[in-house]
Amino acid sequence: MRKISSFIMACAMCLSMTVVGTVAPQVAVQAEETATVELKEAPTETPTLDKDFGYEWYLIQYPEYTANSENTKSWMEKITSIKVNDADFDRVVRKMYINCAKEIGDVPLTVANDGDVTALAGALSLKHGRVLGIAMGTSEAVGYVNKDGNLNGWLSELAFVPVDYNKKAMVDEWSGDYGCGVKYFSQDGVIKLAGFAGIELDENASPAEKLKVVQGLMKNGDPRAREIYENIGIYLGYSIAYYAEFYDIQNLLLLGRVTSGDGGDIIIAKATEVLHTEFPEYKDIVIMMPDEWTRRVGQSIAAASLPEVK
Repeated sequence: MRKISSFIMACAMCLSMTVVGTVAPQVAVQAEETATVELKEAPTETPTLDKDFGYEWYLIQYPEYTANSENTKSWMEKITSIKVNDADFDRVVRKMYINCAKEIGDVPLTVANDGDVTALAGALSLKHGRVLGIAMGTSEAVGYVNKDGNLNGWLSELAFVPVDYNKKAMVDEWSGDYGCGVKYFSQDGVIKLAGFAGIELDENASPAEKLKVVQGLMKNGDPRAREIYENIGIYLGYSIAYYAEFYDIQNLLLLGRVTSGDGGDIIIAKATEVLHTEFPEYKDIVIMMPDEWTRRVGQSIAAASLPEVK
């Protein structure tokens, strides 16, 4: 028997990937923005897993979590205590996207990490490689296109790479590590900083709704909201210098809902300032964003180019 943690992590990997099905005209479906939210905002009732599994399992309503939150610990313990046998894992979980493609008409299918698709979108736009793509949304999705214009072939899941070594930093509920990038470069990071900035958010609102509140304050010129984006930019500047130890970066492309509006421009300005003042060896790295529309759906457009149409 496999613990449900194996299943959940497989789902987490899948949900952080872009699912691309091709039907003329090409259609791309981004799983990360929708499916992850469904998991985090699951009802308190007891759903049946899939009829193919026959297991009953629980999705406890996702709590608002803080560092070392007992509620989060309890939720994770309940999830990881359930098991799925190897046969069902191999038969259903491992082939879930292939089976989905068959059910909707056996269309050409490519499964790609959404971070890689972010980087691919940048490389297509810039027409050259050495691009690190970061999408700040429900998580931190990161991908890289090398100097030859190719993906390296491994997952650049920098969401789970620690960027803050303060042991009192927020703990990531999936990896169990503290100071992970996901808590700094996603809507979670905005929500965390909102509390420090004195912005009160409805505790019953979803993370996406809370982000919209902060973005609304930013649009209205609230200095507290501006400070949030300035701090994220400072975080990013130091983290880029760290990422550059492992990736040859010429351009860094930012996407995702967190970068929407004036907040994205502030993030870039502060990150660039940090690179120029603290890490002159990396001052030539260009941080950029596409236009507003591409920031939100650019990954899907790039993803639609991946399947081979027969």
